[in-house]
Amino acid sequence: MQTGESPGRARMLRASSTARRVTVRRAVMWTILLAGALGPGTAAAHGGQPQVLRIEFPAQLPGAVWALTDNQGLYARRSDGVVEWLCEDAVAPGAGIRSIGVLGAAGERWLLSTEEGTFFTFDNGCGYHPAPPPLTGQSVRAVSVHPTRPHEAVVATDAFDLENDLFRTTDGGWSWQAAGEGARGRFRQLLRSPADPERLWAVADVGALTSADGGRTWTPLALPAEARSPADFTLLGGSPADGQVLFASVEQFPETLVLRSEDAGARWARVTAVPDFPLTFVMDQAGRRALLLAPFEGLRRSADGGRTWAAEPTPIERLGCLTRQPDSDRLWGCTQVFFGGPWVLGRSDDFGRTWRGVFERYEDVERWSCPGASRGEGCC
Repeated sequence: MQTGESPGRARMLRASSTARRVTVRRAVMWTILLAGALGPGTAAAHGGQPQVLRIEFPAQLPGAVWALTDNQGLYARRSDGVVEWLCEDAVAPGAGIRSIGVLGAAGERWLLSTEEGTFFTFDNGCGYHPAPPPLTGQSVRAVSVHPTRPHEAVVATDAFDLENDLFRTTDGGWSWQAAGEGARGRFRQLLRSPADPERLWAVADVGALTSADGGRTWTPLALPAEARSPADFTLLGGSPADGQVLFASVEQFPETLVLRSEDAGARWARVTAVPDFPLTFVMDQAGRRALLLAPFEGLRRSADGGRTWAAEPTPIERLGCLTRQPDSDRLWGCTQVFFGGPWVLGRSDDFGRTWRGVFERYEDVERWSCPGASRGEGCC
């Protein structure tokens, strides 16, 4: 209780907070139930049986853990453990949030890629505006913000009706410079090295590219001999300890080859094969321990920097979204709670051997904090 605050007022505030949380839980649950009952595409807003697609850690928001879902928008876990829900309809009806880049030192300005276009918010997700040219109307596949220069970012686009490219900003998204790689077609991936933020890689319909200067310039990157086409080739991740070490996979039915490079992708060595796809990869800060997760084949573990791998049982049913928390060896993951998974979000402090749920159900949330007249408040 604050100094000078009466006990009666404190009780009213606690009651108001409880009522608010119950209201939002009911809204989320009714959204899930209604969508499930009516079937795909028939709910007025959002979707049924959401699934976390990606876990992110905005550098400007210490302690925040963001979970982007396939049909319900953003679930943001604050440093105090409270989870807030920002529904996708706050951006645009049925927007389908694909990725978010948090720009600026204060973290209040975001670039959002959605199925309905690309938008900016300048007030922590409460109001939205179309992105400025040349991103107006574009379909942004991925956003990569520089970890120590928050006004700098690179995006890759994958539109069907516009020329695609790699775009870079150094002023927080007010202006963008194209790389001039439109002939590459639609971009599929954009990856920044966790050890060297100046090093980036991109994979497109026509070949792959790499940059050693933060995305200012790009050079062609030859695909490994095992890849018949760029469609077979997927970047898995880089070593947090060495900007030259990179992992990738090549799908060759009936197995997926895992490749390792020690020269930023110039040459590759095959390190293992998994009869499953797609694969998720994480590596510890020291660049020694690593995990590969496959949907049906489960886990592979390495203790020598990804040179050799051994299979082990997956400790949690329906585990996915493996992500390492920056500046830590703590792992985060998601499970499919509607198909047997025990929780929405969980974490591991022993590099994936045991897990603890920290966000159990999608309805265990509070409403996104916005002024009453904003879209973030009115739509969610």
